[in-house]
Amino acid sequence: MSAPFAAALAAALAASTAAPAAAPTPPRTALVDVGGVKGYVRADRGVPLAGVGLLVRAGLDRQTAAQNGLAALAAQAVLQTPLAPATGSAPALALTDAVESAGASVGFAVSTQHVRFYLEGPPKALALAGPMLARALAAPSFDAATLAAARAALAERISGNADDTALVGLQMLRSSYYRGGAGFPGLGDPSATAVYTPADVRAFFEHWYLRGDAVVTEVGRTGPETDAVSRALIAALHAGSAPRDELAARALTASP
Repeated sequence: MSAPFAAALAAALAASTAAPAAAPTPPRTALVDVGGVKGYVRADRGVPLAGVGLLVRAGLDRQTAAQNGLAALAAQAVLQTPLAPATGSAPALALTDAVESAGASVGFAVSTQHVRFYLEGPPKALALAGPMLARALAAPSFDAATLAAARAALAERISGNADDTALVGLQMLRSSYYRGGAGFPGLGDPSATAVYTPADVRAFFEHWYLRGDAVVTEVGRTGPETDAVSRALIAALHAGSAPRDELAARALTASP
């Protein structure tokens, strides 16, 4: 047996008897304090992107029986809020466009009890986009032009969801179970949102978008950038908490 071959064989045998490599530790969720509110961080250094979420207690159940779509319209108006550049004389951009120009993305989802805003992108992009969302939350625009853009954006999303059977089924279940505003569609109805005035939307926002009821989340490649974004989003909200009302549900009945 040649010396090179013997050496290769010995190396192969050693590798086969070596202890297997340790499996990567799965990400764990940590509970942290962010400006006096709860934050949940699930770090994963193995991914290049990060996400920061802000949950405010302004979901469907905060709507009255006469406020179909108001929760979604208020959230969409935040995304359509025009932001002037920090320097220079360039025209103002809607928050969604400004965030995209920074290399990130922003969106929202409405659930029974919460509105969740989320930012996604590389950490360096979130460091730029986070303050933009914070500015829009601190001083949202509810003028006629912004609300018109918000209604158009909502109508487009509603149209896109019309063929999603899972979403349609979920809405049927929600409307049959919950009473009042909690039973309305998550994005509302275009004919309903058309009647709300700037004062209506501002009143809803100022009444429910409160720091004491908020929660923040960080996932993915978390670190100093995402921590700073979480703090900025919490600081942008008004102080205070709203009463914790119980969800009104219909009594379940059994069919024979």
